[in-house]
Amino acid sequence: MKLDEEFIEEITELVENILDERKDITTEDVFQEIKNKWNEERVQKTESMLNSYKGLKDFVNTVNFTDKEYEKMEIQQIKEIMKNNFTENESFLERVYRSKVNTEILVNFLTTIFDDYIDEKMDSRVIADIRKAQMLKEMYMEGIKPSEVKLGYSSPKTFYKDKEELIDELAPKLLGVYGIKFSEKEL
Repeated sequence: MKLDEEFIEEITELVENILDERKDITTEDVFQEIKNKWNEERVQKTESMLNSYKGLKDFVNTVNFTDKEYEKMEIQQIKEIMKNNFTENESFLERVYRSKVNTEILVNFLTTIFDDYIDEKMDSRVIADIRKAQMLKEMYMEGIKPSEVKLGYSSPKTFYKDKEELIDELAPKLLGVYGIKFSEKEL
């Protein structure tokens, strides 16, 4: 419920800012501008998460501590996230632990979403769904270069269409309400 209120406040503020800046535009123009900005940010954020996944996962696998250290830091980090309390007196090692734990929490979240998406699409009988699942796994999770993944496609147009659809389908799963795409019908 609170998220809805924040969402409405954010949109209202955005509309007011646009109307304040430009007196010569209509409400419909404002909504079109918001929709375009929203959809652009949605794609950028989703693509950024996809492109960062492999590096984040490699970082998590590089920094190692014992199970006891990790469990202690994870509990502390979850408490910190909940309280949103960060101190300036933390040592360098605590920052590394915090970064590792934050990164691992994010990677686990992303891995769960990606694995669920892949399972869902691989069970599908639709060839495009299977291609998108393979693209996610190969290009983003395994870090295979897009040029190499593109070789498996009959045409570059199909590759880019699958990539766009993959981002559109993953955005709401990764960004929640902020990942929803506004269509042309919605004004």
